[in-house]
Amino acid sequence: MGTKLSVQVTANFERNLNSIERFLTEADLVGQFDDLLEELLENVIPTLEQFPDIGRHFFCEPAQSAESRNARRKLQLRLQDATVHEYLTKDYLLLYARYSDAVCLLSIKHHKQLSFSIE
Repeated sequence: MGTKLSVQVTANFERNLNSIERFLTEADLVGQFDDLLEELLENVIPTLEQFPDIGRHFFCEPAQSAESRNARRKLQLRLQDATVHEYLTKDYLLLYARYSDAVCLLSIKHHKQLSFSIE
């Protein structure tokens, strides 16, 4: 079996977690945030450490608007030598960058939230 990669959390991912916590609190679903943290720590992160290419390649799907094409181009330039993947859980979609020596969690959204914002 290959070497485990480190999984790093970006500031944007942390902001997304704060947004999800507010979203769930407003929906009176506070316990679900604890479930999310448990899922990340016990399943998602260990899986990405062992199988960093498990997620679908984000840039394989065509952009549907000029805005999304521009945002994708900026992201590709910013991340340069990384591949960007999508990772789906029951209720969440994560974006992560796969480098040769690490995985960086970029963004996470609950499926009921509207859109991604990668700053």
